[in-house]
Amino acid sequence: MYKMICIRAFVLLDRRWSILLATVLVLCAGSEVETADPPPVVFSRDIAPVLRKHCLACHGKTKAEGDYRVDSFAMLKQPGESDEPPFVPGEPQSSEIFRRISSEDESERMPLEGDPLPAELVKKMRQWIGAGAVYDREDPLLPLASIVPPVVHPFPPEHYSRAVPVMGLALIRAADQLQLFAGGYRELLVFDPATGKLLRRIPNFPQRIYSIAPSKDATRLAVAGGNPGQVGDVRILSIESGEVTSVPMTYADVVLSVRWSPAGDAIAVAGSDGTVTMISTNEMTTNWSRTVHKDWAKDVAFSPDGSQLVSVGFDRQVKLLAKKDGKELAEFTEHQNPVWSVTFARDGKSVFSADKSGRIFRWQVEDGKKIAQMRTNGTAFDLIASTSQLFVAAAGRRVTSFDLNSHKAARQFTGPKGKMISVVLDLEQEIAVSGSDQGEIVVWSTKSGKQTVSWSNAPP
Repeated sequence: MYKMICIRAFVLLDRRWSILLATVLVLCAGSEVETADPPPVVFSRDIAPVLRKHCLACHGKTKAEGDYRVDSFAMLKQPGESDEPPFVPGEPQSSEIFRRISSEDESERMPLEGDPLPAELVKKMRQWIGAGAVYDREDPLLPLASIVPPVVHPFPPEHYSRAVPVMGLALIRAADQLQLFAGGYRELLVFDPATGKLLRRIPNFPQRIYSIAPSKDATRLAVAGGNPGQVGDVRILSIESGEVTSVPMTYADVVLSVRWSPAGDAIAVAGSDGTVTMISTNEMTTNWSRTVHKDWAKDVAFSPDGSQLVSVGFDRQVKLLAKKDGKELAEFTEHQNPVWSVTFARDGKSVFSADKSGRIFRWQVEDGKKIAQMRTNGTAFDLIASTSQLFVAAAGRRVTSFDLNSHKAARQFTGPKGKMISVVLDLEQEIAVSGSDQGEIVVWSTKSGKQTVSWSNAPP
């Protein structure tokens, strides 16, 4: 109809009105576009990412303001303390969730005390509810974070304004060269540990990387991290190509620890929601997931034979679990402070766990009884054991090695300015590498105790 009117106008008008005619044509075309139906809004693609980014931090499993949660579609449908229906299919104006995100009253509008949602996102919510609030997945109990397509993270900056805290470290012998993988800002930084030279930068990771675990055959890495309060995930990386090959798990908040099983068939994951999850690395599917801790699940570790794992949390608990099904086998209860790190002894008969006060306990797997106690100066952030020594990265700006026969401090590795928050070993090269909260990476000889090289965890 619009096109017919425009053609007739062209026949009747003099050429002197060609400019006006052009304007009419544009307006006619614009009218046609506006009358076209907008593309459908899909929950997992268009709505779930909005809820995850803007709502989940205050309306999740561990924190539910107004007694309302959005961490799954099933919870999204349940009223909060107001008893108003969150959404009424086909009726946006009768839906509490739409009313709150579109309100002009700052005391009611969500996100509370935050910027209002962009108009385009509010429009999508209105359209989704108006079209019937359809859920496009089968299971409404699935965690919201798990149904959102994997995030393609922004590229890291070319240069950092300051070095990044070194929370994740891994030493890997690949291509006949020992390489150090460190968590950067939205990327992995790969260094030569002998010189500190930057070898590679691997992008497509979240803001913070908390844990890096190599597979036994040194072909893949499992990397855990996240954007605090928004999203976290576990990413599987090909070491050779640097390509992210799989994202088997997405969380509503950060993922704090990941460990590869000795057999290479599974990875264990500790999340900030207190869960411990076992993922098959063959199918990249979840074998089981359990809420083990009442606060952050901070670290996990496999036994040398791979049949058990131990997890620790900020709830001061240490739990021994069966790898097969997550069944609790034992509990160690002597920590009086949040527990930061855990590792098995090389023989698998005992476990070391370290807490915020700097106390490190060694306890028996068989009955959960304490064998010994050690102490560092300040929070013991990370542990790793050799056959004869335990290396502890701690807040006292040092790494301490303890003799595992006497359980006394054998050597202090000093020099950094910041708190030492991560530590890894290479027994063949006889080196210990540690990272600080100030972005320092330091390499020591485990034989002499002397520092061999140090550098900043940042692109040069």
